Amino acid sequence: MPTIQIGYRDLCQLTGKEYEPEELYDLLPDMKCEIEEWEGDIITVEVTPDRPDLFSTEGVARALLASGGELQEYFTQESQHTLDVETVDARPYIACAEIQNLQLTTPIIKSLMQLQETLHATFGRQRETMAIGLHDASALRWPLTYTAVEPANATMQPLEMDETLALSDIVAKHQKGKDYGHLVKQYSNYPVIIDADNHIVSFPPIINSAQTEVTLNTTDICIDVTGTDSTSVHTALNILVTACADRGGTIRQVTCHSLDGHYMTPDLSRVTIPTNISYINSILGTHLTAQHIQTALRQMNYTSQNTNNIINASPPPYRSDILHPIDVIEDCVMAYGLNTFACTVPHIATLGKEAPIEQFSTTIRDIWSGFGYQEISTPLLSNAKELYNNMNRPKSNILRISNPVSDTYTHLRDMLLPQLLSFLSQNTHVTYPQKVYECADIVTHRTQAAEKSLTKRHVAGCYIAHQGDVNTVKGELQGFYTALGRQPQFVTKNTPYYIDGRGAELKIKDTIIGEFGEIHPQVLQRYGLTLPCIGFELDIHTLQTLLQS
Repeated sequence: MPTIQIGYRDLCQLTGKEYEPEELYDLLPDMKCEIEEWEGDIITVEVTPDRPDLFSTEGVARALLASGGELQEYFTQESQHTLDVETVDARPYIACAEIQNLQLTTPIIKSLMQLQETLHATFGRQRETMAIGLHDASALRWPLTYTAVEPANATMQPLEMDETLALSDIVAKHQKGKDYGHLVKQYSNYPVIIDADNHIVSFPPIINSAQTEVTLNTTDICIDVTGTDSTSVHTALNILVTACADRGGTIRQVTCHSLDGHYMTPDLSRVTIPTNISYINSILGTHLTAQHIQTALRQMNYTSQNTNNIINASPPPYRSDILHPIDVIEDCVMAYGLNTFACTVPHIATLGKEAPIEQFSTTIRDIWSGFGYQEISTPLLSNAKELYNNMNRPKSNILRISNPVSDTYTHLRDMLLPQLLSFLSQNTHVTYPQKVYECADIVTHRTQAAEKSLTKRHVAGCYIAHQGDVNTVKGELQGFYTALGRQPQFVTKNTPYYIDGRGAELKIKDTIIGEFGEIHPQVLQRYGLTLPCIGFELDIHTLQTLLQS
């Protein structure tokens, strides 16, 4: 979860109240915040990612004021400023605002910069869905234009550099370009904001122009937010402008002209979510009155009206996480106090119990542990090399992670045996024989079904020894099925990762429930194993179904 740093004195100044440390430790968890560390004047706070409005000192102060019943309302003024919005494929959405008469100080600038970067990293998904630009409005010439230009022919002087560069060079040379250039590189034209003097003042989501850099002498700030998701763009702008208003700034709207018409940003109007009082009480198991509910919602900065036992709840404009009456109920609970609810036994006819597949898996584990096998646990994620290349298997339509963080974990495994062999390869220094097994989930890809993935439980094992004998494992498999009251058929089958003639399918009533065999020398060589190894893998879900029938 994201962490932010706030100044204790700054927080007290914003709220107009001196808080005792114990008081903040008690209050903040009820607002989805938690104090991680308090050193001197600096408080490190961990915030849940669904509350981006709390990513700043201003947001935390606002929540503290609201918890005391002080409703926060925000107002905008119209301006003559306009923004022409053209078609920009890389980032189609933009919102803009101007903040006037903001007396900047070092704590305020630090708080705004922290809010900007925390929103980028979390709410904006590393600037992919949303990116923010802050400008000294006095250095701008209105109207502005949001458009797309050829990167090799358009130039600007980026922040933190003294030279003017083409946009293509900024992506290649500037640190921010190296970090975020992948967000625009696939497009032939790059997004820019141009002022009336035809100067590029912003290259979202990469960097702003040095021409409009915000300093301690800045009193008027222009905020632009661009992105690929309209809701994220407008919510981020609302969070920023309300934070500036909490510091004494005046919010002025900008009129945006697009091909679809014109709109004014920011829009700080409140939406209304009707929530039935009886529904609230049925969910919570309480008998709250309309007054109780409205008082609680006011402490979360809602406005509300009661009409015929329907609470028309209006969350503040900087909240994008309130989508359904159940979200209103959650805020009501947080304000009312979780500790005020008495613990009761649910009025339902059933009790929780272990799932049948888990009960059956426990039996499976007991049997193989009884045969002297040691249980191991490996990750559900693997990679194509281990699952296919090493095993001589032809590649199938396996499920791949869209944004893997390493080459080690790129795919969801569709069998357990490769990871058992990998485990053995890391334990060649241990005395032989070695017998290991794993009872865990695998995932297969279904192209025709509505649910594209299917999770199944498998058990797999390996026996490696100086005198490894395939008949030893065959006898254990027969003993395994005898313990379950069944006798399997062993049908010889050539498999790429077993030696020809030394591998077989296991069947019960003509249904394949597993396989076993002596691992092929090529496979052993890829894992650095030099001794004979016999492996098996069984489908627990299919086996359980057969036993039940």
